Amino acid sequence: MAVEEAIVGGLVHVLLPSFLMKHMDNVPSSWIKADMKAKREFKRYRYLGRGIEVVEGLGYKKTIEMYSEDPSEFRSLLFDPRGNSDFNSQTITQR
Repeated sequence: MAVEEAIVGGLVHVLLPSFLMKHMDNVPSSWIKADMKAKREFKRYRYLGRGIEVVEGLGYKKTIEMYSEDPSEFRSLLFDPRGNSDFNSQTITQR
C-alpha cells in the first residue's frame, strides 16, 4: 500500500498544482505544504517524499507507463539508496 501511495501521491503532487492554477484563482501554495505535513503522520505515506522525487525525475507520462508495465521497476527506483527520501527536502516543500 505504501508504494502505491508513493506513486499516486507523486503523480498528484506533480499534476495537481498546474491543474489548480489553470482552473482556480488564488490557490495558496500553503495548501500543498499543509497536505504534505498532515500526511507525514500516517505510515502509509512513508515513501511519499521519495515517490514525488521519482515522479518529478521521470515525468508523469513515463511514471505511468513504467508503473503500468512493470510496477517492480518503479519500486526499485523508490528504494534506490542513492535517492533522498527526506520528506522535508527542498524539492518537496518548495511547490
